[in-house]
Amino acid sequence: MTKNMKAGVSTNSRLDRMSRRRLLEFAFGLAVGTSGGARLVMAQSPPQCPANIGVHNMMVFGERSVFLSHLPMFVGLCPDRAHFETEHRFQFIVEATFEQPRTQRDVTELYKQDRKQHRDIRMYSLGPQQHFALAEIFMPPGSGEPRRSFRADVHRGHLERLPEDVIKGLSGIDARIKRVVHAHEFHPNARPENWNTSC
Repeated sequence: MTKNMKAGVSTNSRLDRMSRRRLLEFAFGLAVGTSGGARLVMAQSPPQCPANIGVHNMMVFGERSVFLSHLPMFVGLCPDRAHFETEHRFQFIVEATFEQPRTQRDVTELYKQDRKQHRDIRMYSLGPQQHFALAEIFMPPGSGEPRRSFRADVHRGHLERLPEDVIKGLSGIDARIKRVVHAHEFHPNARPENWNTSC
C-alpha cells in the first residue's frame, strides 16, 4: 500500500512536472506567436489615411521674386469620406529663395538669369529631394516650428518630362521659404464655390 502510494505520488509528481513544462512551452510559444502575429498585423495594417508624407513637386514662377506653387491633386477618398487620401490634397504658394546648403550663399540670381536667357521656356519646376508633409510649412505641430527649408533641384522645363535638365548651380540647393502667400487643404465635402484655385 505504501509502495503503491509512493509510486502514485512519484508518478503524479512526474506528470505534474511534465504538465508544467508543456504548459510553459505552450505559453512561451503562444507569446512568441502572438508577438509575431502582432508584427504581422502591424505589417498588414492599412496605411494612414489621409496620407501626409511625400515628394511634392512644384512649379517655379516669378522674375523679380521667386514663388513656388504646389498644385493639388484629388486621388481617392479615405474610409471616412471626409478626406482625400492623397498627400497632394493641398494647394499652396510660397515666396522663396535658393541657397547653397554648406555656405548658405543666396543663389536665387542663377534662376533669374536663366529665366531671362531662356524666354522660350514657359515652365520651370522644382523637385524636392526630401519627403515631408506640406502641412509642416503652414500648420506646424503644436510643439514645433514650421518647416522653413527643404533640399531640392530646380529644373528648366517640366521635371517629369526633362528630369536631367537641372539648372547649373541649382542642384541640391535649399529652397528657403520667406513667406506663405496662400495655403488651403481641400476636402471632398466642401462646396466647389469655396475652393480657391488661385491666390
